[in-house]
Amino acid sequence: MRGSRGEHQPRGAVTEELLGTIPLAARWADQWNFPDYTSDIDLFRSCLRRLDEVCEEIGQDRDQIEVSVQFRYPGDPSETVERVAAYRESGAGHAGEFLPSHEQRSPSDGCRGAGCMTPKG
Repeated sequence: MRGSRGEHQPRGAVTEELLGTIPLAARWADQWNFPDYTSDIDLFRSCLRRLDEVCEEIGQDRDQIEVSVQFRYPGDPSETVERVAAYRESGAGHAGEFLPSHEQRSPSDGCRGAGCMTPKG
């Protein structure tokens, strides 16, 4: 978001942005994705409750909408596992993480698999 003088402003309106997409998702979407900008599982739960409410209001079967979550890699594989488990327990069908650039991530950071990149020597 940009302020009146063009400087970058923090994403303080995340909740409003997310809640604004929920009626559209309830009516038209096969999938609703929660972008985890805040690491706030309660915000996810609140938004998912709102999706349930809107689906009920318009007569949509909420079970027909797949729920997913995206979050930034927290830097600790065990924290990633905990976060995925918490989202799954709260109603997400699947989760994905944003990986930092290769300059910030290496096997010594606990990186494994296809998302792992090592810096060029």
